Amino acid sequence: YHCIYNSQNFLNLDIVKDIPNKFSNFIIDLRDIKTNTIVEADKTSLVKLFQEHLNGVVSSTEKLKQVIHCITNSQYKKGI
Repeated sequence: YHCIYNSQNFLNLDIVKDIPNKFSNFIIDLRDIKTNTIVEADKTSLVKLFQEHLNGVVSSTEKLKQVIHCITNSQYKKGI
């Protein structure tokens, strides 16, 4: 849905703290799909940052926000 209809990639970092212990898995789509989203990190670094984010490392959350630009999570905030 998001890669077809949005010019920006969907990224919801908030759900980890909003609904703790609810999810057993998360998916990170690392495909090279042309959108307006800009990722300024290699895929290995991204995976490490996401792992740290899931483990509650606050600095990794801030770093993710710095290296991934032009994203949306308005669907999460409004409800799909």
